Amino acid sequence: MGFVLGSDGRSCKRPKNELFLFYGKGRPGIIRGMDLNSKVADEYMIPIENLVNPRALDFHAETNYIYFADTTSFLIGRQKIDGTERETILKDDSSNKIPVITQGKRRCLSA
Repeated sequence: MGFVLGSDGRSCKRPKNELFLFYGKGRPGIIRGMDLNSKVADEYMIPIENLVNPRALDFHAETNYIYFADTTSFLIGRQKIDGTERETILKDDSSNKIPVITQGKRRCLSA
């Protein structure tokens, strides 16, 4: 899942524990993850950056995707915790709110 920078400062290694906390903050908008079993505040995931105001967050353990909603930008997106495969699922330039539900077992989105 997540990775930690190796002692050589160049390579990455996988942490031993898989328990982590992810959180979002605004201005600048970013989603970060931290290892809950580590005494050092290492990043557990590649941060999701270039957001304005991330509010809703969800993690799909089977696919390693973090799903997020940026309420100011009216977008719903996802990114794998290793920083790959970032995509916008829904972008609405109006002020209408569109509810989206992720269904883990079927891996589908419905609006």
